[in-house]
Amino acid sequence: MAGRKGKSSHGRYVESVRSHLWHQPGSQPSVCEFSYNNGRQAALGMAPFEALYGRKCRTPPISEKKRWRSRARLKEAQSRQELCRWRRRELSFEEGDSVYLKVSPIRGTKRFRIKGKLAPRYIGPYKVVRRIGKVAYKLELP
Repeated sequence: MAGRKGKSSHGRYVESVRSHLWHQPGSQPSVCEFSYNNGRQAALGMAPFEALYGRKCRTPPISEKKRWRSRARLKEAQSRQELCRWRRRELSFEEGDSVYLKVSPIRGTKRFRIKGKLAPRYIGPYKVVRRIGKVAYKLELP
């Protein structure tokens, strides 16, 4: 019974996508079906195509080249993210510590009348009056 319900809901999904896309000029319903059938499903633990035929769907060679390029870019992004995570450290300040305040570019332009590279990025030092939240502090401003 569960198999029939799943099959009918999948059929309804495909039919709704087909009917919606056929009415739009320049659309390709076959691409939508292909991406749906090759996407990993949480309930199955694999793609519907793989569950039905017992093997992964073969894709054109151009798509393989794009896939390898995107995997390389993803690996590069993950390594950059790992490096940032490794360098990042949590800062905490006590009452009476002197800290610099970062100036937003818009406020810096209004306050100091300097745009771009010559505008100050940090102003201060200011004394920490008290801790408000996990990373928020009340400063003694002039």
